[in-house]
Amino acid sequence: MSQRNYASFNQRFIAILIDGVILLLVIYLTLGKPIIIDGNTHSELRLIKFSLYQILNAILGWLYFSILESSQLQGTLGKQVVGISVTNLQGYKISFGKATVRYFGKSFFLVVWIAAILIGITV
Repeated sequence: MSQRNYASFNQRFIAILIDGVILLLVIYLTLGKPIIIDGNTHSELRLIKFSLYQILNAILGWLYFSILESSQLQGTLGKQVVGISVTNLQGYKISFGKATVRYFGKSFFLVVWIAAILIGITV
């Protein structure tokens, strides 16, 4: 096996920007405009639509990352543009299950990180 070269911060940052734009377009084309809940609108039907939109949004994000990272492409479209390949420790493509665990692991730690920042700001 050849030497591992890990992606730089810049590569990862550009890849997630590209993936974010692509995912926003996919979500907009499949689900339509985002449903917004403001202080004046509290109808039960609107809350159900908002919740359903958010659930479908999360599912599309999970499928986008997990399917592409576990495919023969070994990465999302953004990762491909900057030359990043997702592999296991032996350098082979990862399974859909592993890609799913990676996706939700990153999501969980992002939420924890944001919560920590908000707590730090308010204290």
